[in-house]
Amino acid sequence: GHDNIGNVIEVTSRKAKEALVSKAVGMKEKWKMPVLFYQLRGVTADQQKTLIMAAINALQEQNIHVRVVTFDGAATNMSTTAKNWVQLRAGCLLL
Repeated sequence: GHDNIGNVIEVTSRKAKEALVSKAVGMKEKWKMPVLFYQLRGVTADQQKTLIMAAINALQEQNIHVRVVTFDGAATNMSTTAKNWVQLRAGCLLL
């Protein structure tokens, strides 16, 4: 397929080669829920921050409070962390 990032960031006609996937996990109760799935061909740290914020805002609209965001060690993830440390939202710690 092609880049599919919904209406969150600009869509291109490039063929996707990756997927950005995220899920919410309960801290006090045992539950998991997929919250983000985008097919794309690369993403910048700023674009990733925009996508994460869209997911956080959607969760908060449903009264689900995000306390922690974690990543693996991919280069874009590390750049997102370095550029946006604790700037995502008050009360949300970016690790």
